[in-house]
Amino acid sequence: MYYLPHQAIKKEGRVTTSTRIVFDAASHQANELSLNDCLRPGPNLNPNLLDVLINFRLNRVAISSDIRQAFLQICLVDKQRLRSVFVDR
Repeated sequence: MYYLPHQAIKKEGRVTTSTRIVFDAASHQANELSLNDCLRPGPNLNPNLLDVLINFRLNRVAISSDIRQAFLQICLVDKQRLRSVFVDR
């Protein structure tokens, strides 16, 4: 059995979300691998910044949005809710 340590981080003075949960995937037991050690690095999925800036200026209208808080606003079918459960003790 593996345990992924986590802790709550508080930022005083934040208006919206003052507490967030941080997981430590680099943590490991003696002579054991961490979660970070077991994961295979994948390709870089970040777009080239120059391409993004050029494409942004190609059209007359541009739209920008912030989706940080969007994950918890998504409605899920009851059968699929257990796949996205956070366990906090």
